[in-house]
Amino acid sequence: MNWLIAEDEADIRNLVGIMCQVWGHTPLMFETGQKVWDWLDELESGKVTGGSLPDFALMDIRMPGRRGNEIAGRMREVDKLKHIPIVLMTAFVLSEEEIDRLRQDFGVDHVINKPLPDFDRLGVILHDIIKKKQSQPAPQKVAEAAAPAAPSIPTPPAPPVASAPAPTPIPPTPTPPAAPSAAPSAPSAAPSKTPPAGSPTAPPTAPVKPVAPTPSPSEPTRQHPIQKDDKPKP
Repeated sequence: MNWLIAEDEADIRNLVGIMCQVWGHTPLMFETGQKVWDWLDELESGKVTGGSLPDFALMDIRMPGRRGNEIAGRMREVDKLKHIPIVLMTAFVLSEEEIDRLRQDFGVDHVINKPLPDFDRLGVILHDIIKKKQSQPAPQKVAEAAAPAAPSIPTPPAPPVASAPAPTPIPPTPTPPAAPSAAPSAPSAAPSKTPPAGSPTAPPTAPVKPVAPTPSPSEPTRQHPIQKDDKPKP
């Protein structure tokens, strides 16, 4: 494995580098945090080959240039390094709240206080951290697994659709009676008295003589006397 070791104190840096080689790993040494930051720039620009990428990072927190926690936060954003275990070293006593913040905000896996443990103890601590990190799924899957599933919100039943009211029946409009024709229909023409062809001719009707009125028996018939001057004319 390749181990990235960043420590500004030369004695500690050399000691940890020797331990790394004894444990069978290849050290990648940096004197300041700024040099690590510049190396990350080259990595992201494609100048660093894949064979020299670290599998583990052990860095001091307080270094010239960039601090160890800043470098750890950037490594978590680089696809090729975001999965590696990261351990920070510090000569200061940190509270549990500060350590939790380093884990949550910068992705640090563990913090070791200086002076460092002895050779064997330090080897056990570091290798246990590496094994634990390797047994975990990828970071994005860890975040998905850690996030609680959102409670399912029951879909409210659809409100009943109000049926449209039945249309009010409209009474039929009475039809006014037809007005009588102003002009009576002309009577049909009198039938022709001309007998059809071939029928017998009716005999002519004799004229009827007028009948003189009969005098009433109660009134005698008066005759006008003839005046002298009224002579019968010849």
